[in-house]
Amino acid sequence: MGWRLQVPTPCEILQSLLFFSNVEEDFEELISDCTDNMILCAILYEACRFSPSSIALGSLLALLEKRQYDDFALDLRNLILQRGLPFNLAEAEECRALLIANSDLSDPEAEPLNKGDEDSLLVYEELQHHPAVSFSTAASPNDENQSEAEFLSHDH
Repeated sequence: MGWRLQVPTPCEILQSLLFFSNVEEDFEELISDCTDNMILCAILYEACRFSPSSIALGSLLALLEKRQYDDFALDLRNLILQRGLPFNLAEAEECRALLIANSDLSDPEAEPLNKGDEDSLLVYEELQHHPAVSFSTAASPNDENQSEAEFLSHDH
């Protein structure tokens, strides 16, 4: 007999949690916006130890904090505690804090990487060696001797 384990994704967990919190509300936009946080978790090394449920809840809590939906976030935490839902709140809070601290990486309006931004270059170098990230783009260094930092300093 061949067993095939199918672990729910953070997005599926998030959908279930929001459905459980309010069946009548359409959370499609909220779920879509949380997807950016979930993708950020996929590329942050520190997030690799979080369970899918913690990534789902942490992503939602980070988004709610960003939008200042404090009452909804508090109600959600209370719902989890009162119903005994299987979430590790401490881990989800760690994930939320990590996402808030790295929110500039998922912000589409953030400044592009450039040579003068030392922190951005460090993040780029970390991501470049991360196995889950691919930097295949149409633009690439012009010649083999050009460093990536020099490449990033030019407009493309």
